[in-house]
Amino acid sequence: MFRSPSLSFLVGSALTGALLACSPSPVEVEISRTLSLSKAATEPDVHVLHCTPRSAASGSAIIGPGGGTVRIGPHRLIIPEGALAKRVLIQGSSPSDTVASVSFSPAGLQFAIGHPATLRLDYSNCTHLPVTRHIVYTTDDLQVLEAEPSKDWDSYSVVDGLVSHFSRYAIAW
Repeated sequence: MFRSPSLSFLVGSALTGALLACSPSPVEVEISRTLSLSKAATEPDVHVLHCTPRSAASGSAIIGPGGGTVRIGPHRLIIPEGALAKRVLIQGSSPSDTVASVSFSPAGLQFAIGHPATLRLDYSNCTHLPVTRHIVYTTDDLQVLEAEPSKDWDSYSVVDGLVSHFSRYAIAW
């Protein structure tokens, strides 16, 4: 069962984002404080987290300028108000695999500058290493291209990452 870090935190984040559309949300501020943004695929210490396979999952939602959430099994894509200029059918899928990952469409979709989406990936079915996990942008064959600004909620077995475009994302350490 998915356990939220805090319902009041999520509600507070949503209200703050709605009231202060031009200011970073509390999640963005927390993520910015906790991740070195310079990790890249060229660094030998970036490894995709291995997990016990889950059943494949998919989800979709029509999201517009007001924002919204797409649920893909235990994973979530939370799109803030102002990130999209028009209504878009957003689809996500998570394969049955030894990696916690999701892919999104429509291909090429980008969020407005200053309005990244928050991707929450659940790793409760993965090996818990004594390290901090983060979300990475990958190729279809899981080659790590870039680490995204992330916050590991270890006690809830989820990691939040800020994403500005659609691709495949996975959890790495």
